[in-house]
Amino acid sequence: MKIVSWNIRGFNCPIKHSEVRDYLKDNNIDILALLETRVKVNKAFKIRTKFQNWSIMSNYNKHYNGRIWVFSNHSTVAIVNSRIEDQFIDLNVHHHGSNMDLHISMVYGSNDAHERQRLWSGLADVSFAEPWLVLGDFNVVIQPFEKLSNNPPALQDMIEFNNCLDACSLDDLTSSGCEMTWNNKQDPHSRVWSKLDRVLEAGLSDHSLVLVHVSHDSKKVKRCSFLNSWIDHPAYLAHHSSLLGICLRKSVAPYCQRKLISDPFSAALIHQERVLVASYSHLMETERSILYQRAKVKNMQHSDCSSKYFFAMVFERHNQQVIGAIKDQHGQLHTDPPSINQAFQDYYQHLLGTSSDVADLDWDFVFLDFCKAVAHFFHCNHMSKQATSTLISLIPKKTNHAAITDYKPISCCFFPGKSGVRQGHPLSPYLFVLGMKILSRYLRTLCTLPNVSRHPKCSRINLTYLIFADDLMVFTRGGVPSVQAVQQMLHHFAAFSGLSANVEKTNIYFGGVHPDIKTAILAVTSFSEGQFPFRYLGM
Repeated sequence: MKIVSWNIRGFNCPIKHSEVRDYLKDNNIDILALLETRVKVNKAFKIRTKFQNWSIMSNYNKHYNGRIWVFSNHSTVAIVNSRIEDQFIDLNVHHHGSNMDLHISMVYGSNDAHERQRLWSGLADVSFAEPWLVLGDFNVVIQPFEKLSNNPPALQDMIEFNNCLDACSLDDLTSSGCEMTWNNKQDPHSRVWSKLDRVLEAGLSDHSLVLVHVSHDSKKVKRCSFLNSWIDHPAYLAHHSSLLGICLRKSVAPYCQRKLISDPFSAALIHQERVLVASYSHLMETERSILYQRAKVKNMQHSDCSSKYFFAMVFERHNQQVIGAIKDQHGQLHTDPPSINQAFQDYYQHLLGTSSDVADLDWDFVFLDFCKAVAHFFHCNHMSKQATSTLISLIPKKTNHAAITDYKPISCCFFPGKSGVRQGHPLSPYLFVLGMKILSRYLRTLCTLPNVSRHPKCSRINLTYLIFADDLMVFTRGGVPSVQAVQQMLHHFAAFSGLSANVEKTNIYFGGVHPDIKTAILAVTSFSEGQFPFRYLGM
């Protein structure tokens, strides 16, 4: 069973939410007590929702700031009984894996000596039949050497603490790591070091535990990506050529803390500590920026960076940029990357044509210009139009894009087609507008035909169609003659313009139509039936 006590010094910052979540996950913690949370009761619920797999209890009913929060992993431990006070929460815990019963008291002592009297008397009243652990921040030391300062610790405070230990038969467990658990982060002449956090035990064992951790660290090579957070790095403009070699690690250099223990009032070490803490905060913000860029979710809270939702967004973004299988224009399926690449090349070479007038690239000739273009990007954070205009971006036309024809090629430059004009040609938009003008006149005269009736809800406003660019919506009565007339008009328009309806992207939406008539209309048109509600122009 792993039990942790942590004076968090305020739990309102989203970065701390993420740190706690990562710590719980990475260390397989069973019970965690957060002390000095400083969270108002009206904000507590929102923070708790970010720890959905944990049972959380607090002492708001005893203190307005909820000074103690206790997290318990309900899949590994069960809270059998509890007692909540303003300075400690008492728990009877059963561990499922080891079938162990343990009595635990999570303590955050007041910094006022008079108020701590309630803590000592409350611990003395605790009755326990199983092993008892008392851990947390007591805000007082046991021995004079546990405080390093110009002012010695109050003798009466130490006497009261030791009397409580004797009354409860509690022993101070030995610890490793930093001997002094708190300091005031002041300059050397006013720096104070104290051992305020500790673990006390009664009835556990006369032996110390031995922990062995064996691991094999295998590093995986990952592809290089440009991260937006690099722009904020001080070395971005001065050393952009070696920018990709920068490695950021979230570490506050344990060696500095160890040196401070041996020389706690060293001005140089105290300055180094402040620099490292500031660097740690900067790296946390850098990590947040990187995670936001990967997920492409702007309104995500920082504590969501380790959630299932975040990784689902990252996985979705990754899948959007990968084509694992595609059908070419002949219906043949391609699954391996070289075959997929060749299928797209063949399709667009047939569509756009090729040119043999492009000479081989002379690298010696373009070298300087190319380097200037790259340097311009790093200095200005802007890609020139000449570099992007020759790219063809494939935009999926629908969600389930399985064929090459399901992608729309978007480009900023002109590609000469084999015949006629294609998208990107200067004449293309003008010719398209003229074609749509003719289609609009056809649709206006549609209802003058004897076998065509208007849609019942569109007669009063004289609405027959809606059209924006190449997105067309036609309204008509739900009868076979009316639908056949619309289809014949579209076939006639396609015969002389070359613009025909895409069967795979065209749907018919019915309202109040008899099932037999609906079946007949679908058979005549070969279109699929759409379902309400649906989006038109993103609305």
